[in-house]
Formats: sequence, C-alpha cells, structure tokens
Amino acid sequence: MSRPKKRTVDYFPHYVNHKKTIPLLKSKFGSDGYSVFFQTLEILGKNDGHFYDFSDEIDWLFFVSEMGVSEEKTLSILEFCVRLKAFDDKLFKNKIIWSDNFTDGLSNVYKKRSVSAPERPVSVSKTIVPGTRNPQSKVKYSKVEETFVQFWKTYPKKKSKVAAIKAFSKINPDKTLLKKIIKALMAQKNTDDWIKDRGRYIPLPASWLNGEMWNDEISTPSGGNSDADFSITKKENYCGQCSFFKNSNKEECQGKKETSLAGHCPGFDQVKT
Repeated sequence: MSRPKKRTVDYFPHYVNHKKTIPLLKSKFGSDGYSVFFQTLEILGKNDGHFYDFSDEIDWLFFVSEMGVSEEKTLSILEFCVRLKAFDDKLFKNKIIWSDNFTDGLSNVYKKRSVSAPERPVSVSKTIVPGTRNPQSKVKYSKVEETFVQFWKTYPKKKSKVAAIKAFSKINPDKTLLKKIIKALMAQKNTDDWIKDRGRYIPLPASWLNGEMWNDEISTPSGGNSDADFSITKKENYCGQCSFFKNSNKEECQGKKETSLAGHCPGFDQVKT
C-alpha cells in the first residue's frame, strides 16, 4: 500500500485587496496583527491538511515562539481573527486553527495535483481526523513534547521556556542524543560554575541547547571529589532532587534538609540510570 500524499504547499496567494480582516487587525493590533495573521497562514500552508492543532501545550508554545509576540497577544489576535470569521469558530474552541478562505484559495494548486484539496477537519475526543477522502489519514502528533519534558525536568534553570522549546525542536534529538544530553546535564549540574552563587552562572536552556553544550568537557568541582564520585549511574551517591551528592561536603542537600533513612533526599528515587 502506497503512503498517502501530504497536503502541503510552499506558497499561497497574497491578495492586495482585503476586506475587513486586515484593516481591522492593523487598526486594533498594529503591525503585530498583520504579522501574526500571515505567519499563521504560513503555518497552515506547510502543515499537512492545512490546519494546526494546538491542544498540546508544547505545540502551542512552539506556535507562539514563531509569532514573535507574547503569548497573551498571540491569543488575543487569534481570537479576534475568529470573531472576524477568518478562522473557524467551532474548531478554534477545540484548539484547532482552520481557515476555509485559505484552503479555498489553494483550489488552483490542487487542480494540478493527483490528490484532492483538504476539507474541514473533524475533532473527535482529541483525535483530529482531516476531512479528506482518505478516512485512514490521521494527524501524527509530534514526539517533541515527550522528549522536551525530560530535558526540562532535568535542566536546573527553568527560564525562557518558549525559546528553549524552539531550540530543542530544531535539534529534535533521537534516543541516543537525548540520553547524551541528559547525562551531560546531570554531570554539569555539579560543576563549580553551576553550583556557585545559587546557579547564577547557569546558562539559559536555549543558549545551552544552541551551543550544543552537552559536548563540553566537565571539570571536577573543587571539593576533592574524585571522578568516581561523579558517576551519575551510581544511585548510592547521587541525589536527583537537589543535584548534589550526599557524600559531598561542598554543599548540603537543597532538595530537602531532612534526609531519609537511606541518607539522601526524596529526589533520590527519581534518578534514572
């Protein structure tokens, strides 16, 4: 069985004569309204089926990162577009962006193709089925969310999440690379640069990712600990809650001051080998 052909486009018509949508967007939001609207159309154009499902938080944050304005302003502009009937009201309530006008404008493109133009998608219990003549075609959800969550939980400085998602999505690590990234993080969290001044010198997650700093060489903290002490695969030494080693005299456990009978904080049990 041949794979179903994707319904995407590399370009779409940009008409010079507008009705109410563009003038009202520019009047209410300035150039940001114009920019968000057309960037949304670009995303619809390159997405299979010409719709965007942002029911998942990661997909929504990635969408916002593409807009160049705040999350609140992005949502306000989209909601205003819905009021102007530029985007489908019912689907938007289910966190799906779809535009009849946009898809209709691509009719000439699909006349030249062996595949029919997408039809309005149908939302059924969080499963989005594109309204095409191929009933078995379904949206493949991005696996970025699952891997990013692992990275985000491990990274000690949780700032600029949208930028981090964008950087992480560009890398889109496979299992091998993700394991290398997590392992590097676990080791770097215990270096002098990341420990001193309550983590003041820890780079922002996006900077760390863009710089591929998981490849950096690890220097041993000035506490007399041997390389063996920093083996992240040794559960008997490592505390996953606070990122410090229970046998280290350099810093006390910051996850919880009260240690368990086993001699470590509750985060110990969360360490993965």
